[in-house]
Amino acid sequence: MGSCVGVGISARHPVSPFFLVVFSNMYRVLSRPATLIYDNHYDIAVSRSKVAETFLRATDCEKLILVDTDIIPYMCTEKSELLECSVNYNVLNELLDKYYDYPVISIYHWSKKFEPNAYRIKSLKKWGRDIYIVDYEPLYLKPGTGVHEVDYAGIGITMIDRKVLEAVGFPWFKVVYTKLRDGRNYELGEDVYFYMKLREKGIKAYVTTDIVALHLGELALDIDNRVRHPLFSWLEKYYKVERR
Repeated sequence: MGSCVGVGISARHPVSPFFLVVFSNMYRVLSRPATLIYDNHYDIAVSRSKVAETFLRATDCEKLILVDTDIIPYMCTEKSELLECSVNYNVLNELLDKYYDYPVISIYHWSKKFEPNAYRIKSLKKWGRDIYIVDYEPLYLKPGTGVHEVDYAGIGITMIDRKVLEAVGFPWFKVVYTKLRDGRNYELGEDVYFYMKLREKGIKAYVTTDIVALHLGELALDIDNRVRHPLFSWLEKYYKVERR
């Protein structure tokens, strides 16, 4: 197992003080030497690719962990009918300790619309160089059910093996994909491009539901560092319902 890790942050907006506090604690408790790589660019695809390029050029670490600035990992315990949650500052160590052998693995999280970051590709048609028409559906996974293979995952917090980045090659991220819905095409996020290149190379991607998160805008932090949200109890009940 490698002795060092790269931690990459890409941003196209100023980083919030809240994220800085959370991330500094996550970074501070890392159990192995780490190289922090930060890039701020108006184009998030360019920023992500520059982070990957710098990681390969400036380090010999085997793993790069990408951390988005609008996501917060949490741990929850059930009390009464509610969930009491706290920030999971150990998330980077958990990825390294439990999932080091996975080529690409993300933690499971929900967006502000409570759509998960894990997806299955329903159809994929190439429409020119590096351009595809993609139709996909979200995978509503129950937290605590282990690791799931996925076709595509939003980055959030994702650990990528060095050999994967070398195999995929520049550019790792690019906004070129369109999704066919109701007869209309529109751009998808730059991370879709990365996962489509993984598919072309025969590289599998995974999501762990044993580490979970919400986007930063969906929660509040009190002085005791406890994360509370009125929808936590709703989410718990929601994911007990079988989806069709």
